[in-house]
Amino acid sequence: MESTSVSTTNLNNHLKTCLKRPRGNTSNPKQSELAFVNVSQETTDLSTWVLDKDAIRKALVRMIIVDELPFKIVEGEGFKYFLSIACPRFSLPSRWIIRRDCLDLFNSMKSVMKNCFEKDISKVCLTIDTWTSLQRISCMVLTAHWVDDEWRL
Repeated sequence: MESTSVSTTNLNNHLKTCLKRPRGNTSNPKQSELAFVNVSQETTDLSTWVLDKDAIRKALVRMIIVDELPFKIVEGEGFKYFLSIACPRFSLPSRWIIRRDCLDLFNSMKSVMKNCFEKDISKVCLTIDTWTSLQRISCMVLTAHWVDDEWRL
């Protein structure tokens, strides 16, 4: 007896709810994935990769600070699309959370610098740079250079 109709409805329903489905399951964010790592220009190696949302947020904050980008870049359609392709499981924070993360990074680096200057540093070279932005906002940066105990600049 042959079946005249073939249906994949049960299979599709199972794939939507299956807990062992590797790509669609977000219940275990520490699950590793396979990724190709460049060992040299000619060879690549297969390695595991784990989605680390905190590391991605820190990298996003660093990118905004280093490239002097506005906080609202995370709300741009192009950036949202790029991130949905590059890392679809990462939920993009709002510009207010990014602003808070930037201030937290600034305060942590400030405390690191305070601890560094509390040590016995005998000579510090200070450089001041000032400029005016396109919005006519005056800016000033103070840069300190010194040699530490291990003779690193």
